[in-house]
Amino acid sequence: MKWQESYGGSIVKPKGVLEGIELGLGDIGIVTTIFHSSKLPSQSLATVTPFISSDARVVAKAIDEIAKEYPTMQKEFAKQDQVYLATGVVLNTYQLYSKKPVKSAEDLKGDKVAGAGTNLRYIQGIDGVAGVRGGLTDFYNMLATGLVDHAMLWPEATKTFKISEVAPYMAEVDFGAVNTKTVTINERFWKKLPDEVKTVLQDVAIKYRDHLANLAMDRAQESREAYIATRRYDCHYDARSA
Repeated sequence: MKWQESYGGSIVKPKGVLEGIELGLGDIGIVTTIFHSSKLPSQSLATVTPFISSDARVVAKAIDEIAKEYPTMQKEFAKQDQVYLATGVVLNTYQLYSKKPVKSAEDLKGDKVAGAGTNLRYIQGIDGVAGVRGGLTDFYNMLATGLVDHAMLWPEATKTFKISEVAPYMAEVDFGAVNTKTVTINERFWKKLPDEVKTVLQDVAIKYRDHLANLAMDRAQESREAYIATRRYDCHYDARSA
């Protein structure tokens, strides 16, 4: 099998992978499922169940086991002319990064919290708290300009986007790991493959899932340490017991 690898939106942009694989622009792709909550609602399972494991390896394996036992996940991709191979978890846990100390939910009253969208339900029910949807590339400016007071991010993202410069306080809430990627293959292409090749692709997809989860955990620890080292103030609160 000869591989032609394409990255960085050379064929389609990240939001377009689902449609790109469906159309056959690519044979195998990594779909960022958070962009397609209406077409792939079951892929939001970990996102809508906060305070689960903060271990990316555990969540990735659990999502795949659920996908095997309950066909809903696979059927959602089948409607997009794709075959589900494996899930992908690229972050260990969402934490709350703030412009001021947060020791309990009371400290959030009257404030605005930035989130990716689905995870904003984590703050539902807290009086006086407003959720503001935004993208990773927007969070720095949203915090810097005062549009929001807090942002829900994972450690690696805070390092990449230098969040410690504008949100030097971290409340270690441990919302949990979230699956945001799925490896899929075009169904028409899949049907043409010999059974032994299908088996190899399924096995390798699982190995890739585990490799990605291990990488996420390694980077999470490194990024957490980098955040602590670069913030302007010496501050850290464990809000899990608050």
